[in-house]
Amino acid sequence: MTLQKIKKNNRGFVILFAVTLSSILLAIALGVANIALKEVKFGTSAKNTNNAFFAADTGAECALFYDKLSGSSFPIEGPATPINCASATITPSFSGTSDTGSYDFKITSLGSLGASCAKVNVFKDKSVTPRLVAITSNGYDVGDANCNSTNSNRVERELKISSALGVPPPPPPPSAVNYLIIAGGGGGGMSGGANSSIGAGGGAGGMVEGTGHAVTVSTAYTVTVGAGGANHTNGNNSVFDGITAIGGGHGGSGGPTATSGGSGGGQASDGVSSCSGAAATQGNSGDGIGFGFNGGACIKVLPFSPGGGGGASAVGATGVSSQSGAGGAGRVNSISGASVTYAGGGGGGQSAWGAAAGSGGSGGGGSGGNSGSPAGNPGVANRGGGGGGAANFDPPSSGGSGSSGIIIISYPTGSITGATGGTITTSGGNTIHTFTSSGTFTIP
Repeated sequence: MTLQKIKKNNRGFVILFAVTLSSILLAIALGVANIALKEVKFGTSAKNTNNAFFAADTGAECALFYDKLSGSSFPIEGPATPINCASATITPSFSGTSDTGSYDFKITSLGSLGASCAKVNVFKDKSVTPRLVAITSNGYDVGDANCNSTNSNRVERELKISSALGVPPPPPPPSAVNYLIIAGGGGGGMSGGANSSIGAGGGAGGMVEGTGHAVTVSTAYTVTVGAGGANHTNGNNSVFDGITAIGGGHGGSGGPTATSGGSGGGQASDGVSSCSGAAATQGNSGDGIGFGFNGGACIKVLPFSPGGGGGASAVGATGVSSQSGAGGAGRVNSISGASVTYAGGGGGGQSAWGAAAGSGGSGGGGSGGNSGSPAGNPGVANRGGGGGGAANFDPPSSGGSGSSGIIIISYPTGSITGATGGTITTSGGNTIHTFTSSGTFTIP
């Protein structure tokens, strides 16, 4: 009986041992399976994360590329222009105000399986200085044609690219103009006086020509057009953007009283003193090339013929026994669209029987007076010509006034938009601003 009881008890122990061992093995199997499942989920999550991140990066890089090109595809004022990202042509949507612009676009079919996508926003604000640019790109591991999904496990990654204080707007492209600057001509010398002299011709206003002069937008340039000098008075300077044409010197009167200027005044004789014409002082100014010549000489013997005023391309002529000196020739320039001669010197006056007055130099110089019409003749308006010298001894006569100057600014049509000032015309593919009086050349 005792042996049978022991055998029965051993049978129960074997069953318990088997159940315990099975439980241990099951626990180990479940633990291994759980670890394996987590590894699979981790691997899948990393892959989805990478797909979402690289989708966001693709969207941000595409926005940067098209915003940094010359002529951004995302101007603040809108609208957007089509862009090409990931082999697809996309037209971003636009919304904005007078100061801001916001663009949105989507990129699909990204990632290793072609299921990823990105939603991109480009925001700009010009109300702050410097200008603000912010790019936000949201990448997703899965999405439909509109980059939407009902997948609760969808992974999203976001990239933001912006300037801390804003990105300053690029400087405007440089613009350039050509110009012609003519100063006022000098007045002719008067006749009479202590030495009963004949008046000499006035010098032409200085002439400055320039090309490719740099100008900037949002700038107003003062334009000063010099007036011609009155009887026995120098002409006035003309100035544009610091570039100066010097007023012409006046003609001599009652002796060697001629003055220097852009072009020098012709000299008058007192029969004793030096008869050399006055010097030209016009040189290059700024980036322009200056033109001006000396006044003509007089003679010390009867009929004491005076010299002509200097011109932009020639010295005033020297007086001779049969004729007073003619004004020096002016210079031709075509900036206005037509070939025009400017800055001629004034001719000397003459009253002697059988002798002639000096003619005005080509380019608006006034001719000298004679016994029948003793007052010197004025220069032609807005040519910068010198005035003609006066003739009669008694009563005294006035020299002619020098003519006013002119400033002309020209540039290829379309290279500068909206500029104002002067009389605006077009010729030969150029826009031309002509100033016959002082004003302002404004580039908006």
